[in-house]
Amino acid sequence: DARKDISPVPMTCRKGLSDYQALQDEIAVYTANALGVELGEDQLTKFSRRGTDNIEAYGSFLEGMRVLDAGGEDNVNGAISMLQRAIESDPDYPLGHWGLGYAYENLYYSKRDEDKDPAVLEKMYEHLRRASELDPSMAETNLGLGWYHFNKLDNGRAFDSFRKALELEPENFLVNRDVGAFLMSVGLYRQSVRHLKKAVKLSPRDPLPWCLIAQCLYFLGRCDNALEYVKKALAVNENNRTANFMCAVLLVLTRRLDEAGRRIEALEHLDFPSPTIDFLREVVAALRAGRGRPHDFESGQPRLSPQGTYIYLLFGMKDEALANIRAGIEGGLVEGMYLYSYPSLVKNPWYDELRDDPRFEAILAGQKEAYLRELKPLEKF
Repeated sequence: DARKDISPVPMTCRKGLSDYQALQDEIAVYTANALGVELGEDQLTKFSRRGTDNIEAYGSFLEGMRVLDAGGEDNVNGAISMLQRAIESDPDYPLGHWGLGYAYENLYYSKRDEDKDPAVLEKMYEHLRRASELDPSMAETNLGLGWYHFNKLDNGRAFDSFRKALELEPENFLVNRDVGAFLMSVGLYRQSVRHLKKAVKLSPRDPLPWCLIAQCLYFLGRCDNALEYVKKALAVNENNRTANFMCAVLLVLTRRLDEAGRRIEALEHLDFPSPTIDFLREVVAALRAGRGRPHDFESGQPRLSPQGTYIYLLFGMKDEALANIRAGIEGGLVEGMYLYSYPSLVKNPWYDELRDDPRFEAILAGQKEAYLRELKPLEKF
């Protein structure tokens, strides 16, 4: 799951029983770091309370989280095996169930939409629910439950879980980051930015909140502002793949074509797929040949996302842009988000040239109705 970034943990699980109390403190520190929490005395007490008296469970948890951090599907599956041992050793270990639910969440998100396994999602829910029963004060389990309900297309229950996490830990970096990501995913961009900016203040060295703020602004059509936030993410980590890709796209959309060309070249060094690079190069070359002239894309079609619609509009291809918007709406949850919520359409300057088209008016009316029915109740964050 790209929302989380766990730092490696030392191999302390091989310590003996005489070091158990030190290990208790170490797991508290490690878990707090993994969750993005600034560890003070109160947090140390919180995480220590979630410990176990079973040294085998403790060691399996540590090893499982270490393996999970390595990334890759094989390591995720290995981590699941280790974390399963943790709860077999102590079935009432809250962090063990949380870790196992989190590992299943990683496995679920590692797949493309068409390959996601509903059974994995249910395993994630099973262990996060159990962790929540064992320790209702864990904000982190409520975040996981929120993502479960979101993927089950139950945004009302997802909202309740995220709100509970925020009530439990209003100053938790991860809570604010995930609440912001959820609000962005359902299409409430301005509410999302408020929580993401708080996440930035709590942990300014994590590039993901900067990228998520940029994505909110880009969905609202504010590409110049989005580019500013992407560059802040790159200042934190110049090799961040998400930030580099977003930067290349936003440079194209803002017609900074020379700079876009250089950034596209940089994507090659980050091992981006050739079709992605070839498509961006084709767009840059076509824009150099004349903006507003319809273009027959040869290296691939623009994506269903607003990025693709904006590219169609750069070439004056209104019919294709409208078809892209309709397809994005009909697709429902696409790559973990709803692409064309009413807030992304109503004042977006990119769509000004479509506003007198009856087809766009019908799209806007339909999305406004969906917004009033489904999204407006979620604006309470």
